Amino acid sequence: MRDRESGIPFGRPPVADIAVPPFATGDEFNSFHVELQLYLASLDAGDVTVTTFALGQLVERSRRQGLAEQWAHPEPHILEIAVATYFPAPWTPLQIHTELMTTGVGYGTVGGPWGKKQVADVKKNRLLWGSDPIFRAIRARDGSWSVTGSERGVEFLEATLRTDDDMVLYRQYVERTFAAPFGARYSPTALPQLDRSAHAVRSAWAGHTTLPYIAEWNERPRPDESPDRG
Repeated sequence: MRDRESGIPFGRPPVADIAVPPFATGDEFNSFHVELQLYLASLDAGDVTVTTFALGQLVERSRRQGLAEQWAHPEPHILEIAVATYFPAPWTPLQIHTELMTTGVGYGTVGGPWGKKQVADVKKNRLLWGSDPIFRAIRARDGSWSVTGSERGVEFLEATLRTDDDMVLYRQYVERTFAAPFGARYSPTALPQLDRSAHAVRSAWAGHTTLPYIAEWNERPRPDESPDRG
């Protein structure tokens, strides 16, 4: 695997204070969703985009409903957003693997005996997922992981990860879905009309972002723009 092409932020440390499911309290559930919204907004390199704002609305709606109904897990689509953006919750490989498989978000999750084996045949140092191909991840004594695949009787080395944190990032990577229109066919006749509509929305959004509640966020110091404290 070529790290740069994969888009995996290997070496990026997790944020220790983020709660991971299953949530023991409403505070943990709330914290996960609030910090996910904060993280999504932080991903924009410049001013917050209308797309990020829409994602935040989706997470916020789920947060409110889950608090009212005392959910122990995020909804599948919220977990997918967290996974697709490499949300830096302090998962262990076993924690994120179990959450993905038991919620049905995990790649290759199926019912019947094989589906039960995927969930049951996991240990701290061994993970199993997929259907065709099947993937197995084994943790060595030095903390590194080897991921092998098996497809129609042919086995192959898929990846070697140096740490538990890198294994968590890789486990998120394999769950990311290729979304349209990237690498997919789309209507060439519809695109110009959609582009014009999108331009109108961006223009209107630029005016909306001058309101204090968004402008304050856009004008915040960034990590590489922090005031000199010396």
